[in-house]
Amino acid sequence: SFYVIVAGEVAVAHGGTEVARLTRGAYLGEMSLLTGDPRSATVVATSDIVVLELDRPAFAKHFANRPERAQQMSDLLAQRRTQLDSVALATGAAVPQGTRANEILKRLRGIFSLQG
Repeated sequence: SFYVIVAGEVAVAHGGTEVARLTRGAYLGEMSLLTGDPRSATVVATSDIVVLELDRPAFAKHFANRPERAQQMSDLLAQRRTQLDSVALATGAAVPQGTRANEILKRLRGIFSLQG
């Protein structure tokens, strides 16, 4: 699922290193939901939180109504992937082949049967 934080705060860690704190309006879970990639970060609530959960059928409907959002999400996913890869490199962890926006968009279109 894809989660949007409505209230509270979470810490995002990759390889045991905290890489971000997310609060109201931020989102998480997008990489696995939208690309099928395995989870690459751990998220832990640092306070009580309230989240809005969106599943794959909800995104399919959203993309059907707003196909331009697929490109926007691809760009955001590529940015997050780059940030996580940078942290992994800094800690000496192995970094998988980077996935960039065009490749992510192609995967989104396949998963959600979007026209390209």
